[in-house]
Amino acid sequence: MALVRCPECSGQVSDRAASCPKCGYPLGQEKSFADFLADSRWKARSAGLAADSLEAVFASDGSFEGMLSNPPYDMIIRPQRVRGIWRVANSLLLLSYRYVTVSGGPAEAEFTIEITEASEHRLSGVDKRLRLWEFERLY
Repeated sequence: MALVRCPECSGQVSDRAASCPKCGYPLGQEKSFADFLADSRWKARSAGLAADSLEAVFASDGSFEGMLSNPPYDMIIRPQRVRGIWRVANSLLLLSYRYVTVSGGPAEAEFTIEITEASEHRLSGVDKRLRLWEFERLY
């Protein structure tokens, strides 16, 4: 057993308590954004993608499979299926996948996104180049 601070009154509370004994604030375990991502289909949008969007199912084993959407006439990346991996470290989401450029060359994308807002239906954050990322849960 460890003591933690109540976010409401700053009193010391057991990490096993359901609520603060001083003020009654509920102390249920907060969900990580990884819990929201896992086993769901999400649509991600960002200038970092070099595509209109990535719609993918994020499996609980840390893999994802989906579709990079772009206009068919795009000169860099055409629409295509991709597979990759995702990992979470504190507030960071790491995405990595391979794709094929219009010229036929293989390429790899790797992003580290700091998630700044998370809910069951939306995630948002920024990557190291300060590009905005928005994730919308589709199911």
